[in-house]
Amino acid sequence: MTPNPNAHQVLVVDDDAFSRKLLLDALQRHGFVAKGLAHARDALSEALGGHAPDFILCDLAMPEMDGIQFIEALGTARWKGGLVLVTGEGARLLQAATKLARALRLNVLGSLPKPVDPRKLAELLADHRHAPARPAQHAGVMVANKYSETELSRAIEHGQMILHYQPQVRMADGEPSGMECLVRWRHPEEGLVYPERFVSLVEDYGLIDALTDRVILLATEQLRSWRQQGIKLPLAINLSMDTLQNPTVVERLQELVEASGLTASDIVWEVTESRIMRDLTATLTALSRLHLKKFAISIDDFGVGHSSLAQLRDLPFAELKIDRSFVHGAYADQVHGAIVEASARMAASLGMICVAEGVESPEDWAFVRKAGCTHAQGWAIARPLPSAAISSWLERWPVDFQALNHAARTRA
Repeated sequence: MTPNPNAHQVLVVDDDAFSRKLLLDALQRHGFVAKGLAHARDALSEALGGHAPDFILCDLAMPEMDGIQFIEALGTARWKGGLVLVTGEGARLLQAATKLARALRLNVLGSLPKPVDPRKLAELLADHRHAPARPAQHAGVMVANKYSETELSRAIEHGQMILHYQPQVRMADGEPSGMECLVRWRHPEEGLVYPERFVSLVEDYGLIDALTDRVILLATEQLRSWRQQGIKLPLAINLSMDTLQNPTVVERLQELVEASGLTASDIVWEVTESRIMRDLTATLTALSRLHLKKFAISIDDFGVGHSSLAQLRDLPFAELKIDRSFVHGAYADQVHGAIVEASARMAASLGMICVAEGVESPEDWAFVRKAGCTHAQGWAIARPLPSAAISSWLERWPVDFQALNHAARTRA
């Protein structure tokens, strides 16, 4: 594809000529540079070439190389663009293909049934247009994507890691109930780099404790500043499973919080299992001790990765966050809708707060409220915001909440 620094480029891979043209026309009307190909092998050559697209839309049912083989090839090549999967073969196949793609560390933006609604596709891609267009790739690997240990260590030490904050609200009355801290890397050459591009490397290099300490320092400083402004909301901070293996983690986390003048009630620790737990005993010890010290613990991205019913049984979680991949669009997806409803019922029966992540439309809001989720987080409420934008969001939110509720009732 011809490089264009001012527009995101989309490659549509679909052997149905009419469907392909319909999607290309719609994408071009929404300002994307779009190209269509009928065969996955041709698309693979395009994706791994010198001017790769930012996004690929891939039909799973294609002749010769099918969509599953295409996903495997992209994963093997470590392709780093955004992937949208489509099929007319049913929701279960989409779910399986999405799980495969994510297991291969592909960036799956979402999935859509066929026939694809061009407007929904454009909306899905538009959600990710705030990220800068990616630099050219070679052999499927993004230039400068494999950051070195020295680069990342320097970034942590020299203050290049910053935080954005995404609000969480109570569904019953829209009351803001907290903020999740989301780390970003303000790269001196590449601009804002999102965590999916560097956190796994930070873990691999053994730098996760240093990054966690930096995040806690930034978060607690910001929380103190908000308290002075009269903003009293707890902050959720993500913990890696690697961090929980450290035998001194509980004392370290408590010291960092207390040194800032805050208490356990000001912090929620979110645990996402980005890798298999090496030592369940150490994890149980750390989380149980944090619970005894009155910290709330949340299981993040429930339903994906290694989250399981056994963990809800064995670990002292106060909050369950249903992953965006199940929430967004669940109102129109029988399988995902059933998963959201079952998760909400289970959380209620266990006395846990249930947060729906990925609430991005009035339809999403209406569905998760009816399903029994107690809290919500997502772009229909607010995108992740820099700290300076939180005060203005809090001022606007009561009006936005009424508008969201009205739209949800109208469209439900």
